[in-house]
Amino acid sequence: MIEPTGAVLVVTAKSFNPSIFTQLWLSKEDLVADKDFVGASLATEAVAQHDLANMQLLVVPSRLQVTLKPGDEASSEAGKTLVDGIVKKLPHTPFQALGMNLDYLVTFDAQSFAQVNRAMFLAQSGPFVKAFVDGNSLFGGYFSRNINGIRMKVDIKPISTGGEVGVGDKLRCVFNYHVDLKQEDNVSVIHTALAKWSDMTARAVSLLEVAEAFKVED
Repeated sequence: MIEPTGAVLVVTAKSFNPSIFTQLWLSKEDLVADKDFVGASLATEAVAQHDLANMQLLVVPSRLQVTLKPGDEASSEAGKTLVDGIVKKLPHTPFQALGMNLDYLVTFDAQSFAQVNRAMFLAQSGPFVKAFVDGNSLFGGYFSRNINGIRMKVDIKPISTGGEVGVGDKLRCVFNYHVDLKQEDNVSVIHTALAKWSDMTARAVSLLEVAEAFKVED
């Protein structure tokens, strides 16, 4: 089973001004509809935070962050549109990086988690294989590559939810898609990268589906 547990869009900058991100400004600039403000709204010099219909917006001097509903396509599209719109309204902001993050839990049904976990991450003999030979050993990994101008980083760690090793164990898979913003036209770079958000999400799910179907050879 693949369970989406987190989805966040982040833009970092040398300096955001949280105080401008008021409910009035967001509404006036057609970034957020009045009806979509459903909870607490705050805008000070130190922080701006708004609970919206299908996401949460947070702005501090170092970053702008939109937290989405995990696995919700409508939330994902709305969040992407909001970030793109804000960036276009503030083109002279010294943007530094764009991050698109996804968090999943993967459960391997009807298999020994410890056995699958070892076979998935320790396919070859080496010092770590020899050092962790007990049946209660667990493994993870870090993977990184470039895809279409975006750096994909995947951090995978085992977590135990049943209080006992081998019972209810899952893999926590955190995907980070990172773009450094060093070009003159960072607004265009961010727009182009955000347009790939759906594809990046599909890639993550596709990879996890392959992992979920992984079987240990006899």
